[in-house]
Amino acid sequence: MKVEDNKTTVIVDKLYDYFATREDKIAVYPNYTTDVSGDIKDYIYNHVKGEFRIGFYNLDKDSNVKWAVIDIDNHSNDEVVSSRIEQFLEVFRNTSLSIGLPYQIEISKSGDYHIWFIFDEPISAKEVRAFLTSYVDIIGNKAELPHEWVKGIE
Repeated sequence: MKVEDNKTTVIVDKLYDYFATREDKIAVYPNYTTDVSGDIKDYIYNHVKGEFRIGFYNLDKDSNVKWAVIDIDNHSNDEVVSSRIEQFLEVFRNTSLSIGLPYQIEISKSGDYHIWFIFDEPISAKEVRAFLTSYVDIIGNKAELPHEWVKGIE
């Protein structure tokens, strides 16, 4: 890995620690699966430097995850959908704060939202999916959103 400064090395190491669950595969845009040749940190470094976009597989070989994300998109740029997203996010923030659920909200390059959950230790993917699916339903009901819209959130 070509290192230009210590700050970049720290960022690469943190991204590796938090997100890398596999050493053999990574997603390199526009491909969904790329076999890793060499050091996975080289891919992360090039991502940080803007050379290309990467995505990590969050499922490890034991079906555990170190992180999870709820993806909320408005590909149609519809104002009604935007309003529903804002309703959902407001109720999500308030409810999560009241129960002490840690999360981070990211606004993607396209203006859509990703709600990130980072775990201290790997957790069963099945349990995480069950919890987040139920939690999204609860938030959708509290926000009084149409059931079919809430089911579209992954």
